Amino acid sequence: SRLAMTPTVLLNRKSCLPWTNATHWGISKFSQTTLRKPPDNMDKHQTTNGGPDIPPQQEGKQLDLEARAVLPSEQQAFDFFEQASRRLLDVNNWYEVAELPLSTFVLTDAEGGEAIKSRPAVGDKVRIDIPGPGPQAGEGYDWVAVEEVIERPGELCSITLRPAKSPQTLTNRTAHFFKDTATSTLILERRGREVVARYHGRNEVANT
Repeated sequence: SRLAMTPTVLLNRKSCLPWTNATHWGISKFSQTTLRKPPDNMDKHQTTNGGPDIPPQQEGKQLDLEARAVLPSEQQAFDFFEQASRRLLDVNNWYEVAELPLSTFVLTDAEGGEAIKSRPAVGDKVRIDIPGPGPQAGEGYDWVAVEEVIERPGELCSITLRPAKSPQTLTNRTAHFFKDTATSTLILERRGREVVARYHGRNEVANT
């Protein structure tokens, strides 16, 4: 999922026209490899609007990314936020927004059925086709499960994904390049005229 959506993609002005007057500034990035659990006051990133609790970092790598945009008015920030939220939850079109034509993302139900869905829900799965050999457990596909979705119009939108086994095979092995201890949380927030997009990757351990 990290390959598809990043904070800068969510706040991409080309995808959020006509809000070309937005003031954007750089993306901040923090990545670390943690061999033991850090102190409690260091492993959480919380939103100002009571958003998702980011899982504590206990093993492997963590990655934190952030991008911000300031709009000329609160109404424009509201509209900008709504557009970015629709983009975040439109899983089937991530490859178009993120300009990754060689990768595809298919939102399915919990059993892998490809019924047309307009919004992800807890328990749904996402089938990911990334160029190159994929995991045997997924018969070449990577899979993630939708663990949490939060929507507060005009204020907050977030989705948390976790590597999962393929619902289309009999194996119980995780079909993803990370183990199922990993999570990816994407958060959008609006604070007045400011729109903030954040990515938090936790417990990223290679699934070998």
